[in-house]
Amino acid sequence: MKEFSAFQMARTFLNRWWIMVLLVSGGGIGGLVFHKMIPPVYEAKAVLQVNIDVSQYCLTQYEADRALSIVSMLISSPDVKQAVVNQAQSSGQPVTLTRFQQSSVLEIRQSIIEMRVRDQDPVAAAVLANLWAEIAYDRLIQAQEHAIKANRLQQQLTGWLICLPGYVTPTPGSSPSILVVPSWNEKCENYTIEEIEEIQSRLSTEIAAERQQSLGVLPFLNCVLAEKASVPDQPILYGQGIVVLAGAVVGLVVSVWVILSGAMQHHVWQ
Repeated sequence: MKEFSAFQMARTFLNRWWIMVLLVSGGGIGGLVFHKMIPPVYEAKAVLQVNIDVSQYCLTQYEADRALSIVSMLISSPDVKQAVVNQAQSSGQPVTLTRFQQSSVLEIRQSIIEMRVRDQDPVAAAVLANLWAEIAYDRLIQAQEHAIKANRLQQQLTGWLICLPGYVTPTPGSSPSILVVPSWNEKCENYTIEEIEEIQSRLSTEIAAERQQSLGVLPFLNCVLAEKASVPDQPILYGQGIVVLAGAVVGLVVSVWVILSGAMQHHVWQ
């Protein structure tokens, strides 16, 4: 077996430098051709911040996580995304629901919700991300308004329920919707049991309707559109510099393999 010689290997590479130059250049040119064939992809990001009002509500970690999970499901719901596509199409953006679903992603980092959109057009990516954030924010505010109204109606209902004989007063704080429990309703003496039950039925119906329109969003969330998407100036995928460099590296690796293979076949190592 012939002895390994670093000197002989170095001389081999020097003698065949043209192979390295040829393949590295070819790899770089190949990367440039790839860049021309497949345009770069840009990513735009809008941010919503969702905080829990701990001054009025005492929640477990499970309840807090569930509240954020409900918000994220609303933001990424097909109804919201369809609204984004409809508005984008009305403004001249050539986007479909399938394409938007594939190019958009939602990331949650504690109280920060990031809405990311990728597109070959950086302006389109920013427009879609901002539309998504604005529509989602509006839906959240609308849903929260219904949740707050349902909470107030629930408190009114509790105030009437204490008029009924045998009603057990709940403990304040036992539920996110139970903050203050009235000990007595001065109107109780002015209504009959039948009238109170009728009021109870009406309030229960209104509460059910408001909760349905709240889409599960809880009233103790503070939502803020913290950051609008700006037009990205650097691609996140298939940038010219990256693909050309990657092609050159591939060419370098191939050239080393070709030179070493040729050296072994011709017994260059002494």
